[in-house]
Amino acid sequence: MKKEAPTKRGGLESKKGERKETGKIGGVGTGISTETAPWKAGLKAAKASLQEIGGIKPDISFVAVTGEYSIKHVIKGIRKGNGGAPVVGLLTHGFVFSEEDIAGSGIAVSSISLDTVKFEVGLGQGVSSNIENAIEEAITPILDQVVAKKAEGYDYLTIFFIVDAVRNGDLLMSRLVKVLDSKDEFIPFLGAVLDITGKTSDKCGVIYLDNIYHDAFLAVGMYSKIPISTGYGHGLYPLVPKRATSVSGDVIVELDGKPAYEVWKDYLVRKGHDGDDIDKEPGKYLSRFLFGIPDPSSPRQPKVRMALGITKEGGIRLSGLVKENSTVWFMEARKERMIDQAGTSVIRAIEGLKEGKPSGAWVISSLVRFLNMKNDYFEELHAIRRKLGIPFIGFNSAGEFYRPTSTMKWYHNSSVITMLFSE
Repeated sequence: MKKEAPTKRGGLESKKGERKETGKIGGVGTGISTETAPWKAGLKAAKASLQEIGGIKPDISFVAVTGEYSIKHVIKGIRKGNGGAPVVGLLTHGFVFSEEDIAGSGIAVSSISLDTVKFEVGLGQGVSSNIENAIEEAITPILDQVVAKKAEGYDYLTIFFIVDAVRNGDLLMSRLVKVLDSKDEFIPFLGAVLDITGKTSDKCGVIYLDNIYHDAFLAVGMYSKIPISTGYGHGLYPLVPKRATSVSGDVIVELDGKPAYEVWKDYLVRKGHDGDDIDKEPGKYLSRFLFGIPDPSSPRQPKVRMALGITKEGGIRLSGLVKENSTVWFMEARKERMIDQAGTSVIRAIEGLKEGKPSGAWVISSLVRFLNMKNDYFEELHAIRRKLGIPFIGFNSAGEFYRPTSTMKWYHNSSVITMLFSE
């Protein structure tokens, strides 16, 4: 589906008159720009983010950029506007948004200067050839600082990951957990996959200091005096259960003893969709009708998987592994439920704060939600903004991964994750 800029009704109306807190020095500041010139857009967004923290040089600027910009020029503009502070972030083929606006083509910047958080960043390359080595490379400069940061009173570590292209989300999660748990007893993390086809492209990538990288992992380590608080939700509703009676890795070969595609297509036809159109453009329907896989760590919410295509034999390839004879649900996006769960991700994050008060947030929101909800998706962003009430930036992902506790391991293709910084 073509990505359209939001209508005035669907966008986030400006809050410019109420954003700046007089006399405030430090904290989290955001800026967003839809200027077409990349250097100017980066400069404008960065300056706006610094204005909110009293004009001081931040510890870091996190940036989310849509795929139409020259990243090197964007970075030059941001560093000019943020006093030369380090820049990390991502290039997405979706939307970027903040408490002020939403852009189908634009740049969002979050600049941070907090006494409660210190940042360390790392980059790992060659994800497609050796994912474990890429993870190791990305986290090493972060973990090297554990002793020093704890000596300064920053006892808690959370890692925010961005990877541009991975096809198998379950493999990604297992490798991340394996590498991190070999280094420490437990490190919470969250992150986003920008493209779940596994194919790198110039439309998405990770931004690390002065350049953009593809086939790479970005790791943003956040050492904090107060635990970083996060929340999640997806809201897709499980409709009909089927049994995956034949499976080959990430391909469902048969559902209830019949070719998987035939079973899926028959269900859509009975719901009123045109069978010939499904055969002609299956991808249009695969992006709208997702699959739910039972998740022992979250019994009430199945893991949501997007189908990547149909095999020649009539199997359905998912963006993750499926166990033979497991239950597979056909999922439906219902507007009210989806919007409610987006708000729930914020509420969970706020309720998770042990102390301090929210200062700013980063939000990961799946582009698949837009594909399912169309313009109603922007109402969901309104709900996030109303419930947060603080500066935030967000961006669209294709897959979201999340481990807030040692027992919960979450990977979805249509979820929202909210991460809070506290003063």
